[in-house]
Amino acid sequence: MSSTRRVVIFVLIAYAFSWLFWVPDALIAQNLWDAPSFIRNLLAGPFNLGPWGPLFAALVTTAVFGGWAGVKSLLKRGLKVRLGKWWWWALLTFPVLIGGDHSATGPAVRALAAPGPLCVLQIDAHLDATDEVMGSRDTSSSPMRRAAEIPTVTRILQVGIRGARTSQATYREARARGNLVLTPDALRAHQGWATLLNALDACGRCYVTLDMDAFDPAFAPGVSSPEPGGFDYPEVRRLLREVAARTTVVGFDVMETNPLVDGSGATAYLAAVAALELLGAIFP
Repeated sequence: MSSTRRVVIFVLIAYAFSWLFWVPDALIAQNLWDAPSFIRNLLAGPFNLGPWGPLFAALVTTAVFGGWAGVKSLLKRGLKVRLGKWWWWALLTFPVLIGGDHSATGPAVRALAAPGPLCVLQIDAHLDATDEVMGSRDTSSSPMRRAAEIPTVTRILQVGIRGARTSQATYREARARGNLVLTPDALRAHQGWATLLNALDACGRCYVTLDMDAFDPAFAPGVSSPEPGGFDYPEVRRLLREVAARTTVVGFDVMETNPLVDGSGATAYLAAVAALELLGAIFP
């Protein structure tokens, strides 16, 4: 479903466990520039033989950069306040969060759900529905729990879930809330895609969050919690194209590229391509 063209705001989020006080600021500051490096390079004028080749010739694009002090403020105050209360800002722009710590997804969803009903498509290996970690309720393990607490979030579609890190209790809670939960095998099985596409058709406005561990580690090794049995790129590309065609995507993020374990840069590059793929599908 084509969206009205708006200014695209790229917010680059550092990769760090923001709730751990002992992570050195210098390390986080370096990660701010490391994780989205391929995004910055591609912003200079991407060309591809796919649908997003001429994308930025037709879009007004703004990249938002800053030192770690500014990002810390954005995460702890600005993102939660500006995107949490100033929802009109999110309506006037098209926010794309790149990184980075998945804890930023919760505030983004809160902002974009403020004006009315919103679905969330989560492409991820994990449910990310832990209530709190070490006393913090805004961690990379909690964005879907926070999203589920927002009254105007009508449904959460969780695709790619797998692995031994998901507890049975958390899975049951997600299903009890009405979430659609599909493992990669379930999506690939007979009627798997049909089930998902029917759910997307009923969504209307939608926020998309892509955790890079949704990919199989063979394609995206640079993540902190890799799980075997994940998606390949054509499968994720189809997911992105289907959500763009069947819903009104109001913003998205591509998260959890960890530069500390992405020595080749393959995961960061894949994250950049996925972001551009979705932008190209949203703004054809």
